[in-house]
Amino acid sequence: MLSPVVSCALIAYGVTVASARDGQGARLSAFAVAAVSAVLAGLVVGVGYVPSALVACCISLGYVVATSGRGRSLGPECLVMAGGSLAAIGVDSMAALQSGTTLPAYLEHLADGYLGMLGGSVEMSRRMELASALQLYKAFWPMAYLLQSALSALLARLGTRAAQKACGLPRTSLRLTEMRLPLWMGLAFVLGAVATVLGVQSPYQPDLIQLVGRNVFTAARAALAVQGIAVQMWAIGRAGNSRLTSFLWVIVAVWLETAFFVSSALGLVDLVADFRGLGGGGAEHESKKSA
Repeated sequence: MLSPVVSCALIAYGVTVASARDGQGARLSAFAVAAVSAVLAGLVVGVGYVPSALVACCISLGYVVATSGRGRSLGPECLVMAGGSLAAIGVDSMAALQSGTTLPAYLEHLADGYLGMLGGSVEMSRRMELASALQLYKAFWPMAYLLQSALSALLARLGTRAAQKACGLPRTSLRLTEMRLPLWMGLAFVLGAVATVLGVQSPYQPDLIQLVGRNVFTAARAALAVQGIAVQMWAIGRAGNSRLTSFLWVIVAVWLETAFFVSSALGLVDLVADFRGLGGGGAEHESKKSA
């Protein structure tokens, strides 16, 4: 049985092929077939499989719809990934609620139980490292859902691209150097930072505010870092450097980001400065400029 995440590639492939052959209305028909298949698989494997499979179906359909137009920013794709992660959190929260607890409490109990299970089986230094890692897990567990949603979208991208090649359709997904985030990503970055720093002073749910702030800030930082790297790759390409140089510079750019926030800062500035001249038009705008 395929994982719901892996199935995103197949669902996106089928939806794209159906849309290419029978028109836009065939998307919903293909989605309905995938959803019914997910329900039937749940009846065989277990009812708990159904919600996750349906979320995967929605992410796949959402990605195909979001990338159906050309010359757009990555705003729709970002919303699909955010919506998919929130849906997955909602599914697990409902499951935890039925067990008489909450999702954060359940995850914290799971982390503490894992650390306690190790007991004296590991040396003290190793135990302290695991404890630090579990504390990070408690602070950033929503990121796990976002990463899963991003992986689902990535696989849906692969399925969509494969279907476009098979049907002779033009490419709709943006290359790295064409990538441009929506302006609201910068706002999310700033608000996340403010909530992280000032959330502790809030009289109402300071822990929750900090939790949301940390994860929004981290997610926005990662997205802006990718845009910053895209700007750097664009500059390297214009200078006529080889692909090997570009690959090696990606490694340097990632290190600069982890150490000094360089790539995310560049991505944030690019939202306003628009160094590549993409505007809001993405690849289509760039192609018009070169025409």
